Amino acid sequence: SSVSCRDLPRKQRGECKRRASQALKKAWLQRLTWGPEQQRSWDVQLWLGVFPVHWRQLPDPGLLRGQIDAISAALDGTYSDLLVAMVTNPALQISLNGPANHRRNPNENFARELLELFSVGEGHFSERDVSEAARALTGFRLDGQRQLELVSRRHDPGQKTVLGKTDAFDGRSLARWLAQQPATAKFMAQRVWRQLIG
Repeated sequence: SSVSCRDLPRKQRGECKRRASQALKKAWLQRLTWGPEQQRSWDVQLWLGVFPVHWRQLPDPGLLRGQIDAISAALDGTYSDLLVAMVTNPALQISLNGPANHRRNPNENFARELLELFSVGEGHFSERDVSEAARALTGFRLDGQRQLELVSRRHDPGQKTVLGKTDAFDGRSLARWLAQQPATAKFMAQRVWRQLIG
C-alpha cells in the first residue's frame, strides 16, 4: 500500500510495521528458495549478515528493501562500492544513529562501527580516528521520500585526519579511504569467511 506506517495513528504503527516486516520476510525467503535471482539473493544475504539492520530499529520496514537493493546493485563492483552504498544507506544510517550526527554535536556510534565492524577491525584504529570519522559522517538525514541526503549546514566540511590521511572527508570519501586499507581486506575477508563457513 502507498500509506506508510509512520502516517498512521501511533496505536496502529506497531502492528503495521509488524505486518510489513512479515511480508518482506516472506518475499525474501521466496527469493532465497527459488527463481532466477536465487544465487544473487544468497550473495545479498551474506552481506546482510555483515551489515545487519533489524526492522524494529526503522520507522518503516520497507527501508530494508532499500538496503537489499543497494547491496544487490553493489555486488558487481568492489568492496569500496559496497561500503559507500552502505554508508549512504538509510536503513544502516538509522540503525547506527547516523541522522543524529550533527557537526555541532558529532555522534560517534556509526563511525565506531564503520571502523570496528565494516573496515579495518579492532586494534587498527585509535579513538582519535573514531572522532575524526564521526566528523566526516556528519550531516546526513532522511528527506520526505525516505532517501538519505547530505545537508551542508549539518555537515562538518573541515579537514579530518583518519588513519594517517588528512582530507576534507565526507561519508563517501571516508568509505573509499577505509576500503583501501590492507587491514580492511584482511578483516573483511575473515568476516565473510565466518559468515560462509561459520
